[in-house]
Amino acid sequence: MKDKLNYTIINPIELDDWDAKVQNFKNFSIFHSSNWIKVLVKTYGFYPKSFVFEKNNVIKAIIPILEVNSIITGKRGVSLPFSDHCDILTNGDLQSDEIIEHVLLFAKMNKWDYVEFRSLNNSFKGKDSHFYLGHILKLSEDIDALYSEMKSANKRNIKKAIKENVKIEFLNSLDAMKQYYRLHSMTRKRQGVPPQSFEFFKNIYEEIILDNKGHIILGSIQDKVVAGAVFIFAGENVVYKFGASDYRFQNSRANNLLFWEAIKFYSEKGFKTLDFGRTDHEQDGLRQFKLSWGTDEKRISYFRYNPDTKSVIDNSHTNGKLQTKIFNMMPESMLKLIGSKLYKHMA
Repeated sequence: MKDKLNYTIINPIELDDWDAKVQNFKNFSIFHSSNWIKVLVKTYGFYPKSFVFEKNNVIKAIIPILEVNSIITGKRGVSLPFSDHCDILTNGDLQSDEIIEHVLLFAKMNKWDYVEFRSLNNSFKGKDSHFYLGHILKLSEDIDALYSEMKSANKRNIKKAIKENVKIEFLNSLDAMKQYYRLHSMTRKRQGVPPQSFEFFKNIYEEIILDNKGHIILGSIQDKVVAGAVFIFAGENVVYKFGASDYRFQNSRANNLLFWEAIKFYSEKGFKTLDFGRTDHEQDGLRQFKLSWGTDEKRISYFRYNPDTKSVIDNSHTNGKLQTKIFNMMPESMLKLIGSKLYKHMA
């Protein structure tokens, strides 16, 4: 007789050993952790609905899901909002179709409009709804080997930043997060995108940075912060989650030195990979920047399922060029206000 697959719905925030459970799977990341889930719940009030699948009382698969319930954009389950990717955690005994079948039934019973999965290590069948590009750098204690793998332009830019006396600091203070957020808001305005609220970044600081699972890295010239990034990590994997800079100082190449110092630092700390985050496949400049460090390029596939038909919804034709132009013309203060109200509904 075939062993029955059972599942329970769990709130990771209320489970003391949640992180121990997810760390039993090879492909877990900071996005599967209770730290990241706490950030999203505290900031946006999403509802944790994590699925834990068992056979014979042995955990076989885990899917962290947050329920987003918006009067504007509807009700759905996402694994996970504002995460670049959050793969189904499985030891290989179960097929993704077998697991998803249970999730879709739950979604239908709870009147979700759709369920979205975000996969870096794709085990799903069929065409994805939308895709991005991911870039993974294999870290090594052989720093010279890492240096030799990067493009010559990077090496020149690193040398220029050193010549410009760019100072790089690894920090874990709230003041450092405020310094980063100033750059973040400037950069988002330049890109024509509202920034997420400072509350979101404050919660990252409180739930991740203070738990020694991340750093705020700042680059400065003569005590003026001109570049910044937020790196978060779990297990052997580091994720570059956010980055920003003061465009007036772009010729200092502070970003290049910041990334190089991060690569050296995390390599020496014993981390195995550095995830450069997701990139829109149309952003060729950013893509080339990430490839220039010697990264491996992967497809990040988003699968949005209709619970009624159990089919994948095509979400590949979204076009935000007009709204980008509109946002680009707005003052930074207005963009911050829009961002503080908007993101809860756009998860």
